[in-house]
Amino acid sequence: MFMRILTSTFYRTAILFLMCLMLSLLHASVSRAATDEHLLIKTADHPAVYYVADDSKRYVFPSEKVFNTWKDTLGDITVVSPTELASYKIGGNAVYRPGSRLVKIQSDPTVYFVGHYGTLYPIADEASARYYYGDDWAKQVDDISDGFFVNYNTSNASLAAHESFGPTYRNDVLTANTSYHRTFRRSYPAD
Repeated sequence: MFMRILTSTFYRTAILFLMCLMLSLLHASVSRAATDEHLLIKTADHPAVYYVADDSKRYVFPSEKVFNTWKDTLGDITVVSPTELASYKIGGNAVYRPGSRLVKIQSDPTVYFVGHYGTLYPIADEASARYYYGDDWAKQVDDISDGFFVNYNTSNASLAAHESFGPTYRNDVLTANTSYHRTFRRSYPAD
């Protein structure tokens, strides 16, 4: 009788151990998938969407306009538990995807082209804006809140129609499909 109870207890313990192991492996694979595939994550009970980068941090989209510049390049949104969401520390705010939109702040009339790593290049004049973005260039300008402007670096190099820097750089940015996670980081390399 004692052997039968001991054997039964052993099997129950082994099964319980294996179930716990499988659940922990499943959680680890979901967490690893979020960092490996640069997933967009959210919880079921909150509308905010975050980007999980290679540094295992989540990045906040400060507006729907910023999110919309990235959503087609990052894939589907994965719903995670509040506990898993909290396991990713906030790394900062996401910035506009390079080459996606022109931006400005309300307190300054300067219009900027968004480059890699959140670097903003001022558009030299209206003729340059028209040269690169067409006659409806003004419809492609989004206002950034002054509070979020600090997430960007501004460059001294301007985007002017007569400079060879412009179209080559713009084409490079528009076709670049690598290192998205670096664009979300707050500290950017110097120009």
